[in-house]
Amino acid sequence: MSKMNTSILNPIPFVLIVAYLCVGFVPNWEAVDKIAPQWLTMGIINLASTFYVLWRAGDFEHKIPKVIKSAITLFYLGFFLWAGLSYFYAINPTEVLVNMARHTHTFFMYVYLALFIQNFKDKDKLFSWVLIFILAVEVYAVLDQALVMFESTGVVNGGNLKGVTANRNITAFSIAIKIPFALFLLQFKQKKIIQFALPILIFASIFCLTMISSRASFIAVTMTALLYIVMKLYLYKKNDDFRQVKSTLNIIIPLLAAVLCNQVLFSNSKTVSALDRASTISVNTNDGSIIQRLRYYEDVLTHLSSNPIFGTGIGNWKIKS
Repeated sequence: MSKMNTSILNPIPFVLIVAYLCVGFVPNWEAVDKIAPQWLTMGIINLASTFYVLWRAGDFEHKIPKVIKSAITLFYLGFFLWAGLSYFYAINPTEVLVNMARHTHTFFMYVYLALFIQNFKDKDKLFSWVLIFILAVEVYAVLDQALVMFESTGVVNGGNLKGVTANRNITAFSIAIKIPFALFLLQFKQKKIIQFALPILIFASIFCLTMISSRASFIAVTMTALLYIVMKLYLYKKNDDFRQVKSTLNIIIPLLAAVLCNQVLFSNSKTVSALDRASTISVNTNDGSIIQRLRYYEDVLTHLSSNPIFGTGIGNWKIKS
């Protein structure tokens, strides 16, 4: 029986994969720190995954050694062990224990995802489609918040567009990092409705980013667009396939349309005008936010040069800095 048929008969691995990827949607449940319920949820999913792997041990006995022996797992395990040993030289050893509990959850999540995803063919497409679904939910959350703001106050405050996260910059990067997966799916032959829907989703994603006005996400999307266009032009030159040039419109049109819509709707707004916000992206600026970030980065480089091997201990940088 093929892997795909097996996965259809046994949907539990797929359900667990989706559960892991949707941890970010867990609400705060009135907790002071929103990520606390998310860590709790991840722990519950890890526990459910452990019971499932033990229950179906025969299905995983050949997969577990393959996952453990992979280069990325060994590298990750090395980091995990080194992080734990930092307890002995950390500024605050208790903070190491707290962070190691989180890293343990994350490590098991990685291992279980690696095991479960082997049940499926076309893993790259499956993973991409799940992320596209999550992206659609995130975009809807941002658009809904923007509409509520506009209806109640007549303006949209980009700083309060947090979507499903607790921070607008996290929301912006969560959206930006998923756009390449939509571009990836567009390179395959799709139904016409999918060929229409994915560019619309890319447009909506970029439009949300223009309203959130996270300058770092502007740089990320610009780099994504440039790299995508360069890749397609290279493939056109290599294979003499004009469809590669045509496919660059998948990012060019949504990007231009999103910026245009932003300017038409918010040209008089200082908080969500994309072009006004983008114009402040400069190293030589008096912007306090950028100066503060550059100072943080300088402190990190200074600390790394002074402590190339042993640092402050896992989770202790926030204390040192």
